[in-house]
Amino acid sequence: KLEDRVISYFPEYADIASPGTEDITLRDLLHMSSGKEIHRITEPHEDWARVFLRLPLDSQPGTKFFYSNACTYMLGRVVEKVSGKNVRDFLMPRLFEPFGFFNPQWHTCPGGHTIAATELYLRTDELAQLGRLLLHKGERDGKRLLSEDYVNLMQTDIVPCDKTTNDDPESCAGYGYQVWKCTPGCFRADGLYGQFSVVVPELDAVVTVTSHREKNANDILRAIYEDIFPLLRR
Repeated sequence: KLEDRVISYFPEYADIASPGTEDITLRDLLHMSSGKEIHRITEPHEDWARVFLRLPLDSQPGTKFFYSNACTYMLGRVVEKVSGKNVRDFLMPRLFEPFGFFNPQWHTCPGGHTIAATELYLRTDELAQLGRLLLHKGERDGKRLLSEDYVNLMQTDIVPCDKTTNDDPESCAGYGYQVWKCTPGCFRADGLYGQFSVVVPELDAVVTVTSHREKNANDILRAIYEDIFPLLRR
C-alpha cells in the first residue's frame, strides 16, 4: 500500500536506520520525497538498502522533492521483498512478455538487485509501447496489465518540484509517481539526456524520443509541443 512504511520491509536494518527513517512511506519514494538528499548509491561492498536506511534525513519525509535514483532503487527492493524476485524477473511475465520484449537487459547493483532507477535497455518502439500502456489506463489489447486507479493516481497525485535547483519550466511543473508533469498538462516518462515518452490523453497520442542531448534536453520537449502537437491536432 502507498502508506506502508519502507522500514517495515527491512526489519533486519531497523536497528541501524537513522532517526526519522521509520516515517518514509512507499508514496514518499514514488514522489522522490524521502527526505534523504542523495542522488544515487554507489557503495560496492555493502547492501545498498542498508546504506539508504542508515543515511540521515535532510528534511521530514514527504515534505520536499529531491530527485533521487536511490528512491526508485528502494522501491525495487520492496518489490523483491514481496515477490521473492528481482524487479526484472518479476516484470517478465507481467509486462515484458505480453509486449514481446525478448530478454530485456537491466543492470543490477553489486548485490544482484535490479537497479530499477536506470540502465534498462529498450528500443524506441519498446519505450513507446509502455507509453501507450499508460495512455490506455493500463490496458493492452483488451487485457489489463496495470490498475486503472494507479495510472490515474500516478499522474494526478503531484508534488511540487524545487525551482531553486532547476528553473526550467519542464522540470518545475510537478512530479507524480515516477513520472513528470509537462507544462501543457500532459505527463511523461523521462530519462537522462532526452529519453522521453510523452503521454497526451487530450490528443489520444504518445510521442516517444530516444536521444543523447547532454545539455538542455528539455528543448526536445519544447520542440515536440511546438512542432508535433499542432500536427496531431489537425
